[in-house]
Amino acid sequence: GCLTGAPDRAPAAWAPTTSVHGTHVAGIIAAADDGRGVTGVAPGVRVASVKVIDDRGYADPEAAVCGLMWAASRHMRLTNSSFFVNPWTLSCIRGNDRGVVHEALARAVEYSTSAGTLNVAAATNEAVDLTPSARSGSPGAGSGCEALPAGLRDVVAVSAVGSDRVKAGYSSYGLGVIDVTAPGGEMGECVLSTVPGGYAPLCGTSMAAPHVTGVLALLA
Repeated sequence: GCLTGAPDRAPAAWAPTTSVHGTHVAGIIAAADDGRGVTGVAPGVRVASVKVIDDRGYADPEAAVCGLMWAASRHMRLTNSSFFVNPWTLSCIRGNDRGVVHEALARAVEYSTSAGTLNVAAATNEAVDLTPSARSGSPGAGSGCEALPAGLRDVVAVSAVGSDRVKAGYSSYGLGVIDVTAPGGEMGECVLSTVPGGYAPLCGTSMAAPHVTGVLALLA
């Protein structure tokens, strides 16, 4: 329904999934400071769930574009994209179809930014070099691909470090792409946050990004 403008009232369009991922991310940002469990970086801030990930765990390009634009149209100050756009973990912009995905997301981010929304995104857990020069055939080239939406202009891209403040082994990286790093945990020392019915530790740049979003929420 996003492209047509008509609301999609099918239960699958809005019903919670079995994944704890979104609840965990939200808790890192805004879990209440009530003396129980964990406290978010910015307890008390208002959080809205914009569902862009389907029951397979995928964020299709259309859903990501619509989510970014919907959040901006509702005058949200910040978005947190703890996901990458499918069907590719890393989108290679040389391919025609992948170039279309890049352009669509870039336009959505441009619209969002012009509306006053700042977008934060996880750098992905592929442990690859996202440096732009690595996509131009330079010596030491990396994957030749980019992470979307983290690799787009005006998106705050977040990599992950462990408790030792060293880059997490899974975290992607890259000069000119990564803007800031934050705690994402390492094996055995993951980030504790909320899940339905309790608390659980998870690791990833998906956990690092909401730390940054929480700090920005405190400043907003």
